Amino acid sequence: LILALALASVPTPTAEHPHNLLGLKMVAAATPVEGGVEMLSGPGLVLEREVLPGLELELDVIGLFNAEHQAVPIDLLVKHAFHLTRSLDLFVGAGPSAALDFHHGETTFHAGMLTSAGAYVWLGHDVGLILELDYGLYAGATQPVLQEAEVSTGVAMRF
Repeated sequence: LILALALASVPTPTAEHPHNLLGLKMVAAATPVEGGVEMLSGPGLVLEREVLPGLELELDVIGLFNAEHQAVPIDLLVKHAFHLTRSLDLFVGAGPSAALDFHHGETTFHAGMLTSAGAYVWLGHDVGLILELDYGLYAGATQPVLQEAEVSTGVAMRF
């Protein structure tokens, strides 16, 4: 109730917001493996362009690491944005994803799909926070199906 009242008190946007976004986020990823879950984390770069009102294209390049494994996923998402208030945008999206994995001296390629849901919390007109949850499903040569869940947070700038 308090959140609903706070959101209702924020004026709705009257001016058109910028159509481009640049973001830097930290990503934590979990992948089920034999005997448990493998955790990786690292930075990600986000480039986003609004192509139609409420429809955006996003390109993500992420570097994920742990002591034995490095991965570089690249995602291209089509997102639907819900511009709820001047300070809150929600989104859902999906699209292709590809990743290069470097593990135990071997390099493998995985391709698949990524789904995404999250929010931009705008602290000012052009600067905000990124909050995002992703789920990826990949196929690869060494493992027929690879699943991955990601959570990320970071900063975004509209221009």
